[in-house]
Amino acid sequence: MTEGESFLWYRPEPRVQLGLAYLWEQKAFRVLGNYVLLEETTTAPNLKVGFGIQSITTGNPGYYATTEKNLRFKEGRLNVYAGIGFQIVAISPDTPEELRKTLDKDRLTFHLYSDSNAQALRNFGVAFRIDDQTFSMYKDRFGIDLERSSGQEHHILPVASVFLIDSAGKIAFVYANPDYKVRLKGEELLSQAKRIAGGKRL
Repeated sequence: MTEGESFLWYRPEPRVQLGLAYLWEQKAFRVLGNYVLLEETTTAPNLKVGFGIQSITTGNPGYYATTEKNLRFKEGRLNVYAGIGFQIVAISPDTPEELRKTLDKDRLTFHLYSDSNAQALRNFGVAFRIDDQTFSMYKDRFGIDLERSSGQEHHILPVASVFLIDSAGKIAFVYANPDYKVRLKGEELLSQAKRIAGGKRL
């Protein structure tokens, strides 16, 4: 939760906005970028999408969308603002050294953490152990050495899963499917994120 935040903005062109923010309660900085998809008109609000890069411990969104409308009256002006934001965090059974290769190669824009001992996977209830035959097939046929990647001999992999955490730090939505080919649709994920941002729980 952000108790107080100060911004410094720079607009290199009309639809692009770059900023630096300071979070007073967390004593941390974050870098922001906005892009205006729809500009405000006399009858409709604007629509912005953006990103923020900051420490995960601040609890502030990594990606967000906002809408804003200025209403003018004789006595002055009223600004109406609404938005949704979230951070993306990925957990992998690979060692930090293996993950660093991925980070250097793919330039990921989200947080990626190592769980090589599979403790977090077990705690979330999404860990499963492959049998020796499958382990040998991965290594011999596909060149995937799970022991080298994890630095462990547990042969544990995660079920493909999505967890959405609300602002109170509680799990508000879970998707997990043992069939890794069946993934959560983006539309459903966004719908659940909006529901949680609105304070609703299942």
